[in-house]
Amino acid sequence: MKSRPTIPVAELARRCAEEMARYRRRQDYDPCYCHDLFHRALVGRDEDAWAALYSQFHHLVRSWLGDVPGDLDVLVNRAFERFWRALSPDRFADFPTLAKILKYLKRCAQSVAIDARRREERRQVEEAALARMHEVANGERRGSPEQVLDKITGEQLYEQAMRCLNSSQERLVFRASFEWDLRPGVIAER
Repeated sequence: MKSRPTIPVAELARRCAEEMARYRRRQDYDPCYCHDLFHRALVGRDEDAWAALYSQFHHLVRSWLGDVPGDLDVLVNRAFERFWRALSPDRFADFPTLAKILKYLKRCAQSVAIDARRREERRQVEEAALARMHEVANGERRGSPEQVLDKITGEQLYEQAMRCLNSSQERLVFRASFEWDLRPGVIAER
């Protein structure tokens, strides 16, 4: 698609909004105005174009986040920031259509949602561990911190740690290190 450098950003934004409304009504639409707006924002680093894109697509990004813990406005901003950082001016040519651009923006939103869910899971694990430590500490008022930690079973810690790992490779390294007591150099060799 050719860029329309003579069309002002405000006009591009208006036309983009009109065409997206036509798309949502399942009518024929022209994606070139939105594509040009992305081009101006990402290649030209035009702040007005970027603001127009945010205004046009922030509700869509919010819907892609799904039911995610945290401040949705902050997460929408993170998705756009991730998108902006990843899609540099020299990479824009890899996205010749609006559909490809939006698909990539959706992936950025989904990765932000995954990160938010992981942060929430870690927070819950930490809270549960602290609550358990508090229970044990209240049960044994004269116990030292070491005694309190000894009361929390190794199995509980192991289960919590395993839930925090993201892949089978991470779980294997964890087991090799803590169950089999292998040094990092030996694990790397194997």
